[in-house]
Amino acid sequence: MSLTATFFLQPTAKPTPVSTTGSTTGIGNLLGEYVNTILDADSTIVDVGCTADQTAVSNQRAIDRTTEKFACFKSGTENPGVIVTPSHGQMSIVKKLRVYAHNNCPGCDAVRYVVEGRPDASAGWNMIGQGDLPWLPAHAGSNARGLTVSSTYESGDTNLVYTEVFFPRNDVAYFEYRLTFPQTRDPASYLQFSELDLPGFLIGSDPTGSPTLSPVVPTPSGGTPVNNIFDMASVGVTVGCTASYDGTKGKVFDHTTSKFLCFKLAPELPGIDVTPSHGKMSIAQSLRVYSHNNCPNCDAVAYKVQERVDSTSPWVLIGEGDLPWKDVAPGRNSQGIAIASTFESADTALQFTEVFFPSNSEKYLEYRLQFPETRDPNSYLQLAEVELVGLVF
Repeated sequence: MSLTATFFLQPTAKPTPVSTTGSTTGIGNLLGEYVNTILDADSTIVDVGCTADQTAVSNQRAIDRTTEKFACFKSGTENPGVIVTPSHGQMSIVKKLRVYAHNNCPGCDAVRYVVEGRPDASAGWNMIGQGDLPWLPAHAGSNARGLTVSSTYESGDTNLVYTEVFFPRNDVAYFEYRLTFPQTRDPASYLQFSELDLPGFLIGSDPTGSPTLSPVVPTPSGGTPVNNIFDMASVGVTVGCTASYDGTKGKVFDHTTSKFLCFKLAPELPGIDVTPSHGKMSIAQSLRVYSHNNCPNCDAVAYKVQERVDSTSPWVLIGEGDLPWKDVAPGRNSQGIAIASTFESADTALQFTEVFFPSNSEKYLEYRLQFPETRDPNSYLQLAEVELVGLVF
């Protein structure tokens, strides 16, 4: 099972919705802003797949910016959830889904999701994303009822329990959304959650009646999407590690679950510098880390990714922060298993976590991957494989 999102993130400003920068920005030729949720509290919301005694009051709780809970007794006719039409009348591009836990009944947790969009009520639904929610392996906790949810585009409310999934490659604008949850933790239980955030890019005017295609970050044409910028013949140099295990550095990108081991050598952060042997420039779009075969305390739980044009240039930061599995240790991968992944998806038969760099649009050749923190700060660092997903030019 893949863990693709973190349970707890750092909140910032109060949502209404909230833009990332507080100002109008552009995506390609579009003007608009990134917001903590496309679904404003005055949106029209209709339940689907719920029994007829569902009330409008209960439905509105799904997007009322508090932890008052939405509850749905499944009708069995279709996947339970909601259809939402925002009151602001603007087209939008969805980039994430956050689901906040309710106050009781772990068996009622949504553990699978389907997100669809359409430009208007006369159009068919188009898939944005579907799959398991990251808290599927274990109940993450509960939120008391009636608390205000404070989130931004970048972050959910860290004072609350929630899970999050990402749609970094969605670039289609829609007006209405259908959010359904095909599975609860206990399949016999009804569905409950306290709030939904649908973070994304809000376009500046009324809907036009048809989807608008535009990448979130204008990407140079001609790139080839790859599951890993690092080919197996890449050159790796460890940083922040003792020399005794330097021989495992090639296992970082050997496309198997044979593990990389690093005994930390302060003060440098442990990790590896990688120069792909293909000699081509690339744009990194996400980082995947596969778990090793033992020692959960040796898991990397924080990351820092930098890039540069060549060995004479300074390092430029792409992204840093906690890895999504920081709060819940993943399962283990046996050693030596071939990894079958694509640009769109990691190997779902294996245990992995993934973070995204949706704002990165610059081409570089060399990369520095560092892991500032392990689950037990006193343990050494282990991982089975790293994939740096992106475009090669």
